[in-house]
Amino acid sequence: MERGRPRQFDEREALEAAMQVFWRDGYRGASMAELTAAMGINKPSLYATFGSKEALYLKALEHYGATQSAGQAEALNGDLPIRETVAAFLRAVVQSGCDKTKPGGCYVVNALADCGATATPELVAEATQAAFQASQAALKERLLRARSAGELSAEADATALANFYCSVLTGMALMARNGSSKSALNAVVEQALAALPLADRK
Repeated sequence: MERGRPRQFDEREALEAAMQVFWRDGYRGASMAELTAAMGINKPSLYATFGSKEALYLKALEHYGATQSAGQAEALNGDLPIRETVAAFLRAVVQSGCDKTKPGGCYVVNALADCGATATPELVAEATQAAFQASQAALKERLLRARSAGELSAEADATALANFYCSVLTGMALMARNGSSKSALNAVVEQALAALPLADRK
C-alpha cells in the first residue's frame, strides 16, 4: 500500500467548518459525528490532521481569533479616537453576531458557558478564558493610553471601564444569539458609549 498519500480535503476549509460547529454548539455540545460531517472527513482523517477533538477546538479558537476578531484587535491597536475605538470594539460583535451566515453570537462568549464543567478539558476551558481575558486586557490598555493622552478624564478607571464594556459585549453576544436585531444592539452600543468619561475639552 502506498504511503504518504496527500490528504483529499482542504485543511483550512475543514477547520472553518469545525469552527462553525464549535461556535454553534460549544465544545461539549459538538459531537464527533457533527464535526466530521461538517468537515467532510472521517474520524481517522480528523485525528491524523488535527490530533484530537480537544486539539481541533484549540485550532478552531485560534482560527476564530484570526478571521473573526481581527477587526476588533485592529481597532484596539490603532489610533482612532477612544470613542470610535470603543464603538468599533462593541460593534464587531453586533456585525458578526447578527450575520445570518454564522451561528450567532460570539464563539468565545458562547464557549464560556462550558468553562468549569467537569466534561470540559482543562486546556479548552483555559484557552477560552484566556481569549476573553486577552481582549479585556487589550481594551484596558487602550483605555489607559486614552487617559494618558487626555482623551479620558483623569479620574477614569480603566479596569472598571474595560470590565463594563466587556460585560456589555457579552450581553450583546447573547442577545444576538437569541435573535435580537442589529438596530436593537446598536442602540445598546450608543447607550454604552454615553458612559465613556471623555475629558472636558473646553
